[in-house]
Amino acid sequence: MDNQSYHRTLICITGMSPQVVTETVYALAKSDKTTIETTVHIITTSIGAQRARAVLLGGKSPKFKQLCDDYNFSHFNLQDDNIHVVKNELGLPLADIRTHQENGAIANTITEIIRFETNKPNCSVHVSMAGGRKTMGFYAGYAISMFGRTEDRLSHVLVSEHFENHADFFYPSKQSHMITAHNGLLLDTSQATITLANIPFVRMRHELPTKALIHKITFSEAVDLIALATAPPSLVIDLSCRTISVAGKILELDKVELIFYLWFIKRLIATGEPVKRPGEFVEPDDNHPDRKQGKELVILYTKLYGEMNVNERTRDIYIKEGMTRSLFESKRSKIKKKLEQQFGPTMASKYEIKQVGTRGNSAYTLTIAPEFITIRGGEL
Repeated sequence: MDNQSYHRTLICITGMSPQVVTETVYALAKSDKTTIETTVHIITTSIGAQRARAVLLGGKSPKFKQLCDDYNFSHFNLQDDNIHVVKNELGLPLADIRTHQENGAIANTITEIIRFETNKPNCSVHVSMAGGRKTMGFYAGYAISMFGRTEDRLSHVLVSEHFENHADFFYPSKQSHMITAHNGLLLDTSQATITLANIPFVRMRHELPTKALIHKITFSEAVDLIALATAPPSLVIDLSCRTISVAGKILELDKVELIFYLWFIKRLIATGEPVKRPGEFVEPDDNHPDRKQGKELVILYTKLYGEMNVNERTRDIYIKEGMTRSLFESKRSKIKKKLEQQFGPTMASKYEIKQVGTRGNSAYTLTIAPEFITIRGGEL
C-alpha cells in the first residue's frame, strides 16, 4: 500500500509538558523508513491544552511548526481541533485529575478516542504514553491493548540526562543552542538524544463484541467485556420471561431463534446426543426435510408461547414442510453471529452451536457442560 493511501494517527498524552509531543514526533520521524502522513492528537486537561496551544501552535515561534520546518517533517500535522480536553460528566473541562470521578473521565476520554481511531481503515494508530499523570499513561496503554490491531503501536520516549523535563528543551536542535540545566550546567540542545522505546502489548481486540468496537463505550464497560471472555461459562434460561442470559447478559434473539437454541439445550440436558442436520447423508439440497425435528420445534414453541401464538406460517414450515438443511443452517449461523456481535468471538465460541464428529458422521451440539446451565420458571 502506498503512503498516499495510508495514514497514521499519533496520540500523545500530555500534562503540563507539551515537550513530549515534539520529542515523540522527532523520535518517531527519525525511526521511520517512510514518510507516512500523520495526524497528531493530544489528550490533556484544560490547563494542559492552554499550554500546548500557546507553546506548540502559538506565539512567534510555535515549537511544533519549528520542528517540522527544521527537519522537513511536513508529513506530520497538528491542528487546534485535535487537542482534546477531558471533560466531566457535566461536560465541563477538567483542569486536573484528582478525584475518582475525574479519573473516570480521563479513562473514558482516552478509551473513546483510541476506539474511534482504531476503527479507521488504512490507518495505523501510534500511542505515546510519555506525558501526563501516571494514571493517564496507564489508561492509554490499557486502551490500545483493548482496541489495538496488529499495525498499531505503543511507545515511550527516552530523553538524555538533564534534557528530560527541561522547560526550554523540545527536540535536538540542528544548530548549537545553549540552555541552562537546573543545577546551572550549560547544555547544548544539538547534543541531546531522544530514543523511541516501543512497548510490546497484548492485543485483546478479538475479545470484544462488534458493538463495543463500533459504538461509544466506557473504559469500565470494555474491561468488563474482556473479563467476561475469560470467565467460566454461565447460561441461564428463564422460561417465565422467555429469555436466555449469557454470563448475566440477555442474548437478543427473535422467537424462532430462541426456540431453536432452546431445542439444543433441551437435547443436551436430556440425552447429551448431538443433532443431525437434515439431509446430512444425502446430496446437499433441501429435498430431504426432517418433519420430526420440525414438530419438536413447534411443540417447544407452543409450550413457551402458547397455542394461540403459533402462527400458521410457522406450523407450515416446521410441521408440514419439516426442517430443511438451509433452515437449520440459517438459524445456527444467525445465532452465532448475534453471539459474536453481543459478546465477541472468544466468548461466543463457548456458547455457539458447533459441529462435532468426524467427516461423514458429523452432528451439531452445544459444547457447554450441563452443570453450567440453569433453568428457571419451569422445565423444558
